[in-house]
Amino acid sequence: MPLLGPWNSLRGAVDFVAAVAPRRVFPIHDVHLSTTGYALFWNLITKSADAAGIESLEVVQGEPFFPIGSGG
Repeated sequence: MPLLGPWNSLRGAVDFVAAVAPRRVFPIHDVHLSTTGYALFWNLITKSADAAGIESLEVVQGEPFFPIGSGG
């Protein structure tokens, strides 16, 4: 889920999740956000996803991330 980019907005990201209704979302394109901005964007997106029954997967910078399956 692109959180931010020159082609996107927070409202656009929330609307995208609602329109596409994927099984899970995880953040990408978040390097432009401060820690506070990331928390704001991701909180709003996860609230929208949770309301629609969509799993939200947080990515922790520097740690392995396996969005499908158990990793490995």
